[in-house]
Amino acid sequence: MAHGIAGPLAFLSAAASAGWTVPNQTSAISFCAEWLLTWQNPDLHTWPPHITGDELDDEQPAIAPGRRDAWCYGSPGISRALHLAAQALQDRRFLTVADSSLAALANRPGGRWDTHGSTLCHGYSGVLQSTATSGSTAHDIAAAATQAAFDPRHAFAFQHQHAGSSTNDPGLLTGAAGVALALAEHGKIPSPTVPTSWDAVLLLS
Repeated sequence: MAHGIAGPLAFLSAAASAGWTVPNQTSAISFCAEWLLTWQNPDLHTWPPHITGDELDDEQPAIAPGRRDAWCYGSPGISRALHLAAQALQDRRFLTVADSSLAALANRPGGRWDTHGSTLCHGYSGVLQSTATSGSTAHDIAAAATQAAFDPRHAFAFQHQHAGSSTNDPGLLTGAAGVALALAEHGKIPSPTVPTSWDAVLLLS
């Protein structure tokens, strides 16, 4: 979602559903969504975290390490983009692929997900927010894992984990603010009515 074609796909799809379109937008949405379907691993229901030029030429992705289960590179973000594409185009094929990917994620314990910590970009709360409207069991797993990371001894209660180290970060993408927003929405904490949800910045709504 954050680094690949799923980001533009989500943007174009959400805009189309909101009534904002330009010539060829529908074709672009269809092309991007079909491309993602082509590159999904049919056995694991995941996507490669990145694809090189050589892999494009060979039409074969390498088995590369990466965050296949996180919002930023993995199935939750890509699945949300496909959900938005399905809504924009009224094409249930994209919805079916997205749901199968989330089901495969839910079938693995959260401790075996290729995520890192509790934060939005790389961690459990990113999965939590990506799956908020999906009805997937992965949403409940992510909620439990995010809550379990709470520790009042830390400066902001949730720490950012990266490269084997933990830091106190109050920020949105890699810090406690993003975790708090995801948990607040999950817990249905009352908030003022606003025209656009906060997670629009992540292309999730």
